[in-house]
Amino acid sequence: MPKLSSQTYKSFIRHKRVTTTTTTTTTTTTTTTTLGPFSTQYLVVGGGGGAGAGGGGAGGFRTGSVTLTPNISYNISVGGGGPGSSNSDSGPGTQGTSSYFDTVTSAGGGAGAVRYSPGGAGASGGGAGRDTSSAGGAGNTPATTPGQGNNGGGGGGGSFGGAGGGGGAGGAGGTGSGGTECGERGGNGGPGASNPIAGSTSGHLVSGTYYFSGGGGGAAQSSCSTRGVGGAGGGGNAGGWGPPYVSGNPGLTNTGGGGGGTQTSGCGSGGSGIVILKVPDTVSASFSAGLTTASTTSGAYKIFTITGGTGTVTFSGGSAVAPATTTTTTTTTTSGPTGLSTASYMILAGGGGGGGYGGGGGGGGGYIFRTQALSAGTTYPVVVGGGGSGGTTSGTTAGNGGNSSFNGYTATGGGGGGNNWNSPTPANSGAGGGSGGGGSGNSNVLNSGAGGGFGTSGQGNAGGTGSNSGTNPGSPLGGGGGGAGGSGYNGNQFYNEGGQGGIGATNAILSGLPYGSYNSGSGPHVVAGSYIGYYVAGGGGGRTAKFGAAPNYDPEGGWAIHGGGRGCRLGPNAIADAPGGYGGGGGAGGFGNAVNVGGNGQGSDGGPGGSGVVIIRYAGPAVATGGTITTTGGFTYHVFTSSSFLLT
Repeated sequence: MPKLSSQTYKSFIRHKRVTTTTTTTTTTTTTTTTLGPFSTQYLVVGGGGGAGAGGGGAGGFRTGSVTLTPNISYNISVGGGGPGSSNSDSGPGTQGTSSYFDTVTSAGGGAGAVRYSPGGAGASGGGAGRDTSSAGGAGNTPATTPGQGNNGGGGGGGSFGGAGGGGGAGGAGGTGSGGTECGERGGNGGPGASNPIAGSTSGHLVSGTYYFSGGGGGAAQSSCSTRGVGGAGGGGNAGGWGPPYVSGNPGLTNTGGGGGGTQTSGCGSGGSGIVILKVPDTVSASFSAGLTTASTTSGAYKIFTITGGTGTVTFSGGSAVAPATTTTTTTTTTSGPTGLSTASYMILAGGGGGGGYGGGGGGGGGYIFRTQALSAGTTYPVVVGGGGSGGTTSGTTAGNGGNSSFNGYTATGGGGGGNNWNSPTPANSGAGGGSGGGGSGNSNVLNSGAGGGFGTSGQGNAGGTGSNSGTNPGSPLGGGGGGAGGSGYNGNQFYNEGGQGGIGATNAILSGLPYGSYNSGSGPHVVAGSYIGYYVAGGGGGRTAKFGAAPNYDPEGGWAIHGGGRGCRLGPNAIADAPGGYGGGGGAGGFGNAVNVGGNGQGSDGGPGGSGVVIIRYAGPAVATGGTITTTGGFTYHVFTSSSFLLT
């Protein structure tokens, strides 16, 4: 068991007495109503997966309602469709890009498979390739509740076996079949789901209904074969050899449909995603530059459709009232605590420490976000967990972060990253926690390493698997620690890179205060440009090896955005591991020639995890005591960290 090396801090929050004074006046006034929190219906669709021989999986389909607050900026991004393969006999398609609105993220559709291979995982899985009995890609990846998609279809098996269709939001992709040239049949794309926004005319129109997120059809070889048909919701139809030769159709733009597969070249790309918001007609919206938008009115509502770009939206509104004469009576009352009818709070546990001596990144602390009433005259204990210590060359295991708790909910500390040393074992798994620590690489065996630790359901995700340099058996590559918003990445033996830490989480508290690790959208990996804003609970980066000169890519330590620490890199351009921040996991340590900032002066030690925090927010002025109190933008925030706290 990894040691628990974090400290625990306790505090309390209590409501205070309120004095209300009403003045007697007789006035004639013209008033204007001010927009308060309002309900918004949303639909977020990710980009569809590009096809190979198998059809591309549909982009994620997530819908629901959320209460928003005026004069706060909410993040929006529309994901693009994944490109189709240039040759489905030698390479698969590409997974689509995620779309998001505020804290709701719909993943990209899985890639359609290369011939003889299984389909790629994604929001809906890509279809398996031709001439194989392999399964289609897993859908609902990463997992959401309710699910955002379905599995891709399997291959037909053997010679003249049709490729599987990509999964759709409304059902799994069809399985290929065959056995003879003219009996070969590609699987149909899985059906999409209908547009839930009444009054919206976006989507793929089929028999009077608009659909999104249909899977792409699977390829079949000859003109006498039967090629898979794309699912309703923009899925592309499949192609194949002729005569004449037929390319796979792309998924329809702004539907999240998967691309249609084909034989060799001409595989269809996935369709781009979309975000649709429906608000009361008293609400106005201001979108930042870089977003492509349109609006319409339906009854007592406005519908905003975002079809491209990344940026923010801010809502405002209200209506004037005619002049009126009013009379009020002066009363002065002193009452007991009034309670909080609606309060939002975030509970963040301490991040796990990074593994030492070529280990995995620490897992981000467990993350819980809730909105509910708090009772008057009640003392609420607050517990804040510290960050876990980094692993060392002496064999000390990286520590898990400490638990944090509030109002009956407990966030679990992040798991420590797996250490790597030659005895007793050459590779060690990351510890489980809020998010799991990354596994270490194996210093004795090429292309091998230990698995990442598990994440706690509803609080975080699993750590990545370690590996080993594909050219140097003494150079282990640690897996990235899991984050609140996604799993840690595996160590990459092809580029001698440690795994990137899993992404963190963001919410209205972080953006309104602001608080957390700010990501500007720049960085060395694609995922860094996909998320902009304040984040916490990111996973720590895994340790990497420096081996040789170009073209070995001058490898870097695993990056960790959104609150995690970066893993160290070895060699002539060595850089240090880094401690986590804001509940993030610590970066992993390297070998003896790395510079260490983990705390004990040894170059191979992992960085410590970031400490946790508890933040409570409610509208209006302060009516409670405890923590560090800030009032801004019409809200009061109580921030509880590792410092001392006031109890009244």
